[in-house]
Amino acid sequence: LGTGHQTERRLGQVPAGEDDLPPASGLIEVRGSGVFGGYFGLPQADREAFTPDGWFRTGDLGLLADDGSLQVLGRGSTLIVTESGKNIQPEEVEAVYQAHPLIAEAAVLQVDRRLVALLVPQGEPDTAALRAAVSAQSQQLPSYQRVAAFAVTGEPLERTALGKLRRHLLPDRYEAARAGAEAGGPPPLSSEDRTLLADPRAQAVWEYLRQRYAGRHLTPDSHMHLDLGVDSLGWLDLGLQIASRSGAQLNEDAIGRIDTVRDLLHEVCQAETAPPAGLLEDPLSAVDALQQRWLRPPPVWLWPARALLLGLDWLVLRGVFRLTVSGREQLPATGPFLLAPNHASYLDAPALAAALGRRALGPLCWAGWTGIMLGGPLMRTVSRLARVLPMDAERRALSSLAFGLAALRAGNALVWFPEGRRSPSGALEPFLPGIGLLLEHTDVPVVPVFIEGAHRAWPVHRRWPRPRRVRVHFGEPLRATELLAAGADGPPRERAARALRAQ
Repeated sequence: LGTGHQTERRLGQVPAGEDDLPPASGLIEVRGSGVFGGYFGLPQADREAFTPDGWFRTGDLGLLADDGSLQVLGRGSTLIVTESGKNIQPEEVEAVYQAHPLIAEAAVLQVDRRLVALLVPQGEPDTAALRAAVSAQSQQLPSYQRVAAFAVTGEPLERTALGKLRRHLLPDRYEAARAGAEAGGPPPLSSEDRTLLADPRAQAVWEYLRQRYAGRHLTPDSHMHLDLGVDSLGWLDLGLQIASRSGAQLNEDAIGRIDTVRDLLHEVCQAETAPPAGLLEDPLSAVDALQQRWLRPPPVWLWPARALLLGLDWLVLRGVFRLTVSGREQLPATGPFLLAPNHASYLDAPALAAALGRRALGPLCWAGWTGIMLGGPLMRTVSRLARVLPMDAERRALSSLAFGLAALRAGNALVWFPEGRRSPSGALEPFLPGIGLLLEHTDVPVVPVFIEGAHRAWPVHRRWPRPRRVRVHFGEPLRATELLAAGADGPPRERAARALRAQ
């Protein structure tokens, strides 16, 4: 900041959308004799660059240590916030992909809510080799930092005089590269692939994929995740569609071995043939010993601790967040049923538990993500007392769905958040396919629940909640058969999810 100048620094407020930054972090602001005084004749630029009390906004994210030292975490303007609310500094991800000898340059961006990359290869581009390189480098990154697709360009990426990527140009460069790749049309099938497709099961799956991805550049080398965007949740629907067309039952071990369409066709040919949806017709067969332990109610000697936990939750929600409840009389008196609430805050589950009152101590289970509910000894204890069923949608999507079905068939009520994540804006997000698949395999009553105010009290970008009024509204119970019959477009599970979202 200039030799011989006295400069102060501080951290401003954490920007909206950044809920997983370390404590004591924020936007770096500086002031002092080493900082320029403002833009000549540009008052609007001054208002954007400086705080009202005269501190210059650098645009960098930083972390202040106890000893006063400052660590720069990256540029706030380049930060990417994923669909699940995770924060990504693209430079860190790009460095991992560029470390592969086949990749000269990598630029990471967000397109259609997915993380994608624009790649400049070393030498002549070989799409199959690049796909293998991207897949290999992805294994070094957490799942939320892995790109879902990539495009290849032979021209160097535009940079500033300081060598920084001109990121505002990347979306157009990426779309142009994708369009150029698809214009060439698919290559002819090899003799080995034609032999593979001679199996009627593989042929049925191949034809289904061609229909499902009609607008894509589909080949046997197409990567299921990188090219077709099939993630762990996508396998829920795809696995059942494959079973219904070919009879092939793909277990989670087989899905774990699949990278390309060719891998999928090989697994289909080798899989056991069984009636469609056998996994969900007999969900207990997919629930392992540890999951069966979570299905069992806590022992009687833990019931006082459960009642104490619920009582504390009720006091906090009524006292701090002024909780009000409507429609509780509409809950089914007995038997299993589904509760389907919106999800925009970490307060949603505590608010719903307080709204349920003593019903929360009965035969009621909660579907919860393992990353939070098993994150430490305290959360494990809370999860056990509250009867949370740990769900791992990233690695065990099919058995997690069976886990929920098993809880319903054991006579429990089940809380299932259909959006699958907290809404960054508070608006109702599209429902994931899991809720439709649950409704397709059980005819229990479904109670739509709207939790109002929790997003204002504790939105995604805030580290701690603030006192705001929270209301919980229980809707009229609906039958799964009614939801499955609603609408006219798409398979029943999709129609059911849309109809439930509307309710």
